[in-house]
Amino acid sequence: MKKVNLSDAINRVCEEIKNDKGYRISWEANIAMAFKDAFDFSGHKHDNKVVHEVANKAAAAFLDQLIGKDMGDVDGMTAVAQLHKQANPLT
Repeated sequence: MKKVNLSDAINRVCEEIKNDKGYRISWEANIAMAFKDAFDFSGHKHDNKVVHEVANKAAAAFLDQLIGKDMGDVDGMTAVAQLHKQANPLT
């Protein structure tokens, strides 16, 4: 079996995320659910709708950064601000 270097593997994943909508959606969903689950298990009271929105935007932004997409069109700050207003400060 041929050993694949990390750079080639990451480049291949990025190309697939760019070119295969279903593959990208699967990555976004898994990243968003990891965020949402971590928040749910944190014990902080929160608005599920806001957390859902922030998780989805964060996952999309992460993938856009990974594949080198221009980030000028990402606007997740409103949702993040709402989340901060309702969460208790971490101590």
